[in-house]
Amino acid sequence: MRKRKALPILLAVGVAVLMAAAFGCGGGTSSSSAIDNAIKNSGNVKAEHVDFNVALGVQGDLSSVQPSLKSLLPLNLTIDGGADFDMKDAKNPKAQGNIKIGGLDKLFSSIGQAQGVSSQTTMGLQLLSGMLSSIDFVLVDNDLYVKVSGNWYDTGNLSSATGGLKLPTTATTAANTSCYQNALKDTSKFGASTIFKNVQDLGTETIDGASTHHYKADVNFDSLLTQVANTTRDCGDAQAAGGIEAAKSQIGSVFKTASVEMWIGNDNYFHQVKINLAVDPSVIAGLVGGTSTSTTSSSAQGAAALKAIQSVTFNVTLKQSKFNQSFNISKPSGNIQKLSDVLGGLIGGSSGLLGGGAGSSPGGNVVIPGM
Repeated sequence: MRKRKALPILLAVGVAVLMAAAFGCGGGTSSSSAIDNAIKNSGNVKAEHVDFNVALGVQGDLSSVQPSLKSLLPLNLTIDGGADFDMKDAKNPKAQGNIKIGGLDKLFSSIGQAQGVSSQTTMGLQLLSGMLSSIDFVLVDNDLYVKVSGNWYDTGNLSSATGGLKLPTTATTAANTSCYQNALKDTSKFGASTIFKNVQDLGTETIDGASTHHYKADVNFDSLLTQVANTTRDCGDAQAAGGIEAAKSQIGSVFKTASVEMWIGNDNYFHQVKINLAVDPSVIAGLVGGTSTSTTSSSAQGAAALKAIQSVTFNVTLKQSKFNQSFNISKPSGNIQKLSDVLGGLIGGSSGLLGGGAGSSPGGNVVIPGM
C-alpha cells in the first residue's frame, strides 16, 4: 500500500518545494535575517506585476521503445508571459495577463508522426498549437476569461459547483487554505535557516532599476519535508502527513538538484526568484512500476518510455514589480462565447478537428504511450 501511494505523495511534495522555495533560502545570520524579513513582508503584498518564464526540458531516446517515437525527444516546452495580480479583496481576486507557450508545434507534430494520424487530425493539431501559442486572460468576479485567436471565451465561474474548474468552496477547505498560507509565511517553520542549505551570498545586482541583494541556496529536503508533514498534520490531514514522512527517504533520490536564487530589494520585497529542479527519471520509473498493477501493453510501454528518458529539468523564473500599485482589471468587452460550447466541436466526434478519419487511432484519439 505504501508503494502505491508514493508517487502522488512525491508529486505533492514537489509542489510544496516550489511554493516554499519561492519564499526564502538559508544561510548565515545576516542572510537569514534579510530573507526572513522578506518572507514576512510578502504577506503585505496585496497587488503586484509578475513576469514569468517556465522551461521544461526532457532528454532521451524513445526509439528503443518504438521506432516511431524517436522524434518525441528531446522535448523543450516554455511558458512565458506577464500578469497583474490584485488580491486586495481575498474573496474576489483579480488578474490579467498573457501566456505564450513555446514548443507545442514540434510536440504535436511529433505526436502526429508517432501515431500516424490522418491529415484531418494533423491539421487540427496544427491549429490547436497555433491557438495555444498565445493566450490572454482576465480573472474578475471569480470568472476566468481567455482570449484565443482573437476571440474571448468564458471558462465559467471558478467557485461554482456546477461550472468552471469546480474549485472546492467549503468552509473546511477555506480554513485549510488559510492554514497553509499562514504556515508558509511563518519563518519558524519555513524560514531561511530551516529548509535551505549551502547558501551563497552573490552580492548586489540591479533588477529593473531596483537595487537588490542576490542569494543562492539548495533545498534541504529532509528539513523541508519535516515541516511540510508537520504543517499538513496541523492543517487537519494526518493521513497525508504520515505519507509524506514515509516518502522522505525517496525524495532526495528523485530530485537530483534543487536550487533557489533570490534577489531581495532594500524594500524587503522579492524582486526576482529562480527555481532550478533536476529530476532523476529512473527513480520515477521505479515508482511508477511500483504503483501500477496493470499488465496492459500500454502500461508496459509507458514504463519503458520512462526508463528511456535520460534527464528532466524544470526551471522557473519569477520577476516581481509594481508592489501594491493599482491595476485596471475588468471583464473583457464585446462578444464572449462559452468555452464549453466550442470545445466539443473542436475535439469531439468524427467531425471535430481532432476527430476520426483514415489513419487515425480508433475513435480519432491521439494517444501518447503510457498516458
